[in-house]
Amino acid sequence: MIAQRWEKERGVWVLHRSRPGTSARRRAELLKQRASRISRAGVTGVAESARHEDITPSLFRRMLATNDGAKEQMARLIWVPLIFLMIGLAVGPAMLLAAAIYAGLWWHSPKIGRLWDWPWYIAGGVVATVLFLVGTFMEATPTFTQIWGWIQLPLGLLFVGLHIQRCGWAAVRPLAGAGKTGPKKNADGSFKRIADEDVVQLTPFTDDSSEKYRDAPAAPIAPVVPSIPLGVLAPEPDTDPDEPDDEDWPIFDDDELFDEPETTN
Repeated sequence: MIAQRWEKERGVWVLHRSRPGTSARRRAELLKQRASRISRAGVTGVAESARHEDITPSLFRRMLATNDGAKEQMARLIWVPLIFLMIGLAVGPAMLLAAAIYAGLWWHSPKIGRLWDWPWYIAGGVVATVLFLVGTFMEATPTFTQIWGWIQLPLGLLFVGLHIQRCGWAAVRPLAGAGKTGPKKNADGSFKRIADEDVVQLTPFTDDSSEKYRDAPAAPIAPVVPSIPLGVLAPEPDTDPDEPDDEDWPIFDDDELFDEPETTN
């Protein structure tokens, strides 16, 4: 089982901060490629993808490539390896030290989470300051070889912080690997057995803590009696018993009401 190191999140972070054809874009593409490979490996029965993934060439190949003719190509074939050789002689030990430290951090990163770059910058600055003070108070003037050897350690520490920053570890949540107990499957693909003391009982009233509630009598439920207004069941009493009914009132015809009274001469 391939361990994940947040390749997808780191690849997106680096991709948004890179330009096409640069080393940063190449790192983003490599991170995305590894994240895709891990996702395919997690699915049973899925083979390696046959789709060709375009990856930006390395810096060495980009510097060798040219379309300016055979003369320019020959010059690049001579000067590009020479430049890389000079850089290796100047800071090669520092780069090897940084690669070793970063490899150890990368190996333990699933348990660590985010890798921080600023402590390595501070450590490199402190070591450089101490070495400078030591060289200043020395009676004999240090030689070129001594100076070259001294600067490898602070440069190596600075390169570790720089490489952590360039690989997009800022996209990882701090302490993202804390609390992990390892993969849920064994090396042969079978699931790990959970210890008896770690089993959680989900059935209610089966653990010891609920023993006192198991035999407790149920509380009586009071019947609900609907309340009915008194006016609905009892008739309304007569306010005036001497008041005549509607049948006792005189009935007037419309013509009698609106006829003009007769006048006598």
